Amino acid sequence: MANEGRSPADIEIEFPLVNFGGGKNGDEKAKTAMFDLTHETYSPFNGCQNWQVFIFCCTYGFAHKKVKKTPPGAPAMPASAFKSETRDVMRAIAIADTENLRIIKKASGKDGYVRICEEYAYSALIEVYNRIKSLDDGKVKSGEEVVNKMIKEMEASRS
Repeated sequence: MANEGRSPADIEIEFPLVNFGGGKNGDEKAKTAMFDLTHETYSPFNGCQNWQVFIFCCTYGFAHKKVKKTPPGAPAMPASAFKSETRDVMRAIAIADTENLRIIKKASGKDGYVRICEEYAYSALIEVYNRIKSLDDGKVKSGEEVVNKMIKEMEASRS
């Protein structure tokens, strides 16, 4: 086995920069969506860091079985933004997606668990942004209500 003799620290060191689609040479809509979600007062993510929006979008994309889309551009989020618990969520999504426990040993590369999460997050980012910005087409009163509704949808998709 190629991974024998490697410590958990060795595996963690391999965790790459993360791409949400809005980095250098990326998708301008993704960049705007991420900025607005973390800076606009209508957004419940106002004041949050990009990784928090990324993880929400990733879980939303996975729960709704979105078609994964490879984000364009260069990775822009540092590995240091993703703490151990967050990486565990990413690994869990990748295990569920691939039905393969070995995925947890491969963070980087086109078949690594980070890429799987990038693809789910990117596939959901604009929908999450539009739903929050439009207050679900005016059906709710706040961005927080939109996020709560989205969380309930994710929970319902598990059944």
